[in-house]
Amino acid sequence: MAIRERDLELDRKYEPPKAKDAGKLNDEGCDHLENGRPAAAVAKFTEALRADPKYYLGLENRAVAYLRLDKYAEAVADLDAALKHSPRDPKLWQLRGEAKSELKEYAEATLDLQQSLKYEPKSARSWFLLGYCRIELDQYGEAVADLTKSIKLKGDVGSTWFQRGRASFFLNRADDAIRDFSRSAEIHGDDAESFYFRGRAYFGEGDLDEALADFNRAIELAPEWASVRAFRAEVLHDLDRREESLPDAEFAVKELPDWAMSRRVRAMVLSSLGRYEEAIADLTRAIELDADCANEEGYQLRGNAYFWLGNDDAALADFERALEHDPENEAALAIRGRLHYENDCYDDAIRDCTDCLEIAPTDTEALHIRSMCYAKLGKKKLALADARAIQCDDDDSESLNLLAFSLIALGNVDEGIEVYEGVLENNPEEVDGYSGLALVLATHPDRRWHDVPRALELANRAAELAKGSAAWEDGSLDTLATALAANGEFERSVEILEKVVARMSPSRDRTNYANRLDLFRRRQAFIEPNW
Repeated sequence: MAIRERDLELDRKYEPPKAKDAGKLNDEGCDHLENGRPAAAVAKFTEALRADPKYYLGLENRAVAYLRLDKYAEAVADLDAALKHSPRDPKLWQLRGEAKSELKEYAEATLDLQQSLKYEPKSARSWFLLGYCRIELDQYGEAVADLTKSIKLKGDVGSTWFQRGRASFFLNRADDAIRDFSRSAEIHGDDAESFYFRGRAYFGEGDLDEALADFNRAIELAPEWASVRAFRAEVLHDLDRREESLPDAEFAVKELPDWAMSRRVRAMVLSSLGRYEEAIADLTRAIELDADCANEEGYQLRGNAYFWLGNDDAALADFERALEHDPENEAALAIRGRLHYENDCYDDAIRDCTDCLEIAPTDTEALHIRSMCYAKLGKKKLALADARAIQCDDDDSESLNLLAFSLIALGNVDEGIEVYEGVLENNPEEVDGYSGLALVLATHPDRRWHDVPRALELANRAAELAKGSAAWEDGSLDTLATALAANGEFERSVEILEKVVARMSPSRDRTNYANRLDLFRRRQAFIEPNW
């Protein structure tokens, strides 16, 4: 009994075994192999070859057993010997190609598989293996073509759809990749990799909800898969679910401490939670581990963290490095513009924001900062034009809050308050909307706009919504303390802000809060200088 059909032997000149035991031993080996006992099969095939060294079918079958035992070098050795006897047998070339692919010798494997297809061009398995090797060689277009041939020959094989999805994914053909990963997931509903890669494709397209659903499913199937946990952490971060993202980010770094991405993702999460020194440590390690991380966004992210920490010199140095690697890094230009603005270098800030807006004409941060710079330089028309250029959908609360602030800073207080009111109407749980409007009503230099009771109401609502959120609670309590001080309740404002400042890590915000705390201790209310 042979392990495969013998109708493709081509030029194999088979001779009966000289020792009659060889055929029997081979059959016993095949029984072991077919019943999931590859180690026992190897022993029987070896006995058969000892009985008859020219019994080449034993070499092929033993190679199959070695493949199942993950002993790929031994499989290659047996197939080398078998091919000397039957150099035109497609199955031998296919098996050796498979063994070499497992040894990561993809270029040599490709040659073997092409040779196999020369003799048997309708082998779906060979086209599949060839496509897989092409992916590992970064030959993604060729891989798609090879895997398409395999699908046409064999039909619905989940692994083939999955590998073609991978090739399309690496070609940035998200729609094709999603289609193939979806088919793979339909065939193999418990295949975590299909959900993981489809999640990455959705993530790349900005479809965060679909990406999160796929990463959740992948983690259900493979809870200890650290790479998926890192991607889920990034999606949760981008969905502003920052506290939820931290456990995944911590897990990824614990399991993969030398993977630059796990460090980068945790740094993003830590920065969003105000833990800038820890974020800087992670980004420094990520840059050490992977030059690509430095070249892409490592320096820009670390520059951001230095900025919020209040280390302007280090921030500027990192933004310079980021822009050396990518002169069109719009995020680095925008935040460097803000740094220049806060240091009263308005011309430099305008230059950075203008460069950013040439790359990304609707960047809200750059429009906001440039508007503020023009206002500081007395160029109100230009300032107002930038403020009105901030494009916002009704559900884009972050951009709307920037628009409201800009309008109020330019003297269009009624219009700015109207924008804030619209934010709260559309999103009754928008913490920044409550805080922003409360600050206007409590700290505007023109007392005509003061409405301290309403400011207290808004500030209390912001603090209530932000309670327990590391990302929002400190800022909302600062607003509450500021509104209380405007109402003459300095003891309560000092009590609240002392607790906030005491628990915060060093940062730009902490410095600002500490300055306000000193003011409240002297029983002086805060007046916003930018309005």
